[in-house]
Amino acid sequence: MEDVTEKTVEELAEWLKDNNIPLNICTVFKDNEIDGTSFTDLTEKDVREIVRPLGIVKRIMRLIKEVEQYAMEMPQSPVSLGPLCVSPLSRAESGDDLSSVSDRLRSPTSFPSDDESYEKSS
Repeated sequence: MEDVTEKTVEELAEWLKDNNIPLNICTVFKDNEIDGTSFTDLTEKDVREIVRPLGIVKRIMRLIKEVEQYAMEMPQSPVSLGPLCVSPLSRAESGDDLSSVSDRLRSPTSFPSDDESYEKSS
């Protein structure tokens, strides 16, 4: 399966044909100017309004579901953190060693010893 959201009306019709949807149905999609983004927004009710027979409606709905599942399984784009954008793999890809971070986390902090105490100033 593939991401169809960027497909034009013509490209989507060709993709439908490649996925065993009859040519006359592909033409219906072109006539209704359904592109990749519109395709993924279609409900079964929408498809039933422009397509007959029911078997073809079900095949198209199955394709929509497969495209949606494919989109959910695709790697996510980097997460935006305001002006900073970090990819989950960016540190590992850059060869940045995370051991320095863990070393800093393990380093002793400044706490009073047993014979010292915190003094409150009055």
